Amino acid sequence: MKPNAATFGFLISVFCLFIPELLSAQRYGNIWYFGDEAGIDFNSCNPVALTNGQNPGFEGTATICDSTGQLLFYTNSDNVWNKQHLIMSNGNLVSASGSLSQVIIIRKPLSDSLYYIVTTELQASSLSLQYHIVDISLNGGLGGVISKNNVLNTGTITEQIGATRHSNGIDIWLITHEYGTNHFLSYLVTSAGISPVPVVSPCGSILIPAPSNMNARGEIKISPDGLKIAFNGNGTGNSDSSNVLQLSDFDNSSGLIFHPVSLPYLRGEFGLSFSPDNSKLYCSTWKAFNFTTNDTNFLYQFDLSSGIDSIIANSRQVIHSMPLSGPGGTFGSIKIGPDERVYVAINNSGYVGVINNPNLPGLLCNYNHNGFYLQGKTCKFGLNNYIEYTNYCTLPVASIASSDTSFCEKKCIDFFDLSLNNPTSWQWYFPGADSLSSTLQNPTGICYSNYGSYAVVLIACNASSCDTLTLSNFITINQSPSSPTILQSNDTLICTAPSSGYQWYMDTTLIIGATQSYYVPTQPGLYYVIITDTNQCNAASNSIVITGSEMPDNEKGFSIAPNPNPGSFKVELNFNSKNKNLKAQVTNVLGEIIYEKDFQKVNGKFSQRINLSAQPKGIYFLKLMSDEKVFTQKIILR
Repeated sequence: MKPNAATFGFLISVFCLFIPELLSAQRYGNIWYFGDEAGIDFNSCNPVALTNGQNPGFEGTATICDSTGQLLFYTNSDNVWNKQHLIMSNGNLVSASGSLSQVIIIRKPLSDSLYYIVTTELQASSLSLQYHIVDISLNGGLGGVISKNNVLNTGTITEQIGATRHSNGIDIWLITHEYGTNHFLSYLVTSAGISPVPVVSPCGSILIPAPSNMNARGEIKISPDGLKIAFNGNGTGNSDSSNVLQLSDFDNSSGLIFHPVSLPYLRGEFGLSFSPDNSKLYCSTWKAFNFTTNDTNFLYQFDLSSGIDSIIANSRQVIHSMPLSGPGGTFGSIKIGPDERVYVAINNSGYVGVINNPNLPGLLCNYNHNGFYLQGKTCKFGLNNYIEYTNYCTLPVASIASSDTSFCEKKCIDFFDLSLNNPTSWQWYFPGADSLSSTLQNPTGICYSNYGSYAVVLIACNASSCDTLTLSNFITINQSPSSPTILQSNDTLICTAPSSGYQWYMDTTLIIGATQSYYVPTQPGLYYVIITDTNQCNAASNSIVITGSEMPDNEKGFSIAPNPNPGSFKVELNFNSKNKNLKAQVTNVLGEIIYEKDFQKVNGKFSQRINLSAQPKGIYFLKLMSDEKVFTQKIILR
């Protein structure tokens, strides 16, 4: 019985329900646009500078790609540019002159086309926390902003916004901070949308308002494993009381932030980033306003590997320092790149700093201040903000092959893993097969008993992550023809089932050349035929045993010429008697009479031309019947 199409969809839905989106190929951050029209493309595994951006990104910027790493759109909070670097339809957002510390783009969970852009308040002003919705399917894939300036929080919040995955791997936590309190706000994003009611976590020191609300600037960063959160406030002048630098724990199931650890800052904190292995925290300072001209900006590291608060707080080590009055004298955002290096924004520089070995302690991290040349473009304070992922070049890329993809019922095939980047574990799903799943790298003998179209799912994992490949309708099972019946009519075996191909066998041995719907046995044996349809599916007939006594005995003097013929032929029969009455009768393979005629007083020899040209091509049987005997011959019309 053919399975219902809805059954396939249900099976795939059930399987995919338990495959977190986290396991999807992670390339959504492979292109960055930031600074004054600067950009980086990570897709080749070796970063390449881009010079075609339109983004005047003074501070926070965000770029999003599809699952293959191809650009979809980017924003500096003010405007949204599509992949052709044109302002997206309805793409004018908040008016903050690109001067928000962070803006973030996230894909709506379980959606193929909807994305949220989340913007914050300018220095804790009245802009509020807002979200804007992009439908990338509009305008031929160029996208359009379908809803904007939707207020999430009317209270006073800072410019910091971060995001990480929920523990279920599907939903997302958006995290920001209230100004003038110690409240973190965690908003849950699901396939239903953004929850308007945040999880509130009183955690750590109150963010004390500073002159011009300067300490409302800074960054929130969540560790790649989603278990730690770092937060800072820029501070102002030489007032230590307005600076904030804090490390906390994050429960990615509940959204709660707890166990705050105040870290010693160097004033003017702005950039933050964890190392790819979650063991280090990097910080940078931005002493651009209200500081003395001979002040210094710093890039420094904390070692988190001990897990002991006091040891962490005392582990600060300066990685690089530069005078505020020197070229590019201020640091900006810090961000883990897809290549597992950490990138450091340097204001008004033609370079981005690069921490080449960020998992190593202190100076072993190998920081290069002029690490990446922007090909004539200029870095500012921001880099791309997105949910952390690391080293896409080592992430598995699921790929498969099979010994066949279109075949007949009750056949078994083999599957082969062709995934890239050395996966170490595999989870296969075969809805519709006799064996529904396998954890082997190359499953063999997967059998399909019922015809229809079926999907194949492979989750390939290595130490870095997993990739999920779902191929809908990858397998096509063709319905086999019904088993035919063969009949014996005189000396001929006939298969009545229509088919595109026939092959006759005797005693299980193929009879060479016996490829018609009929066959005349020439020796005793067990005979059957296998038919083949247009999909190359087979079915075997019943068997008929032919004995020696059943072999044909040609009548002397009885002839049909020509035979085969196009429908007209001459019949002759010699016999000694005179004045015989004969009846000529022609039947088809079903025994139906299609021609019949009486002949009176035939003397010695019968000769008659018969015309059957109006009949279909095929096998027919001619009988000449006298009072004493019946003479039979086969006729083939072609």
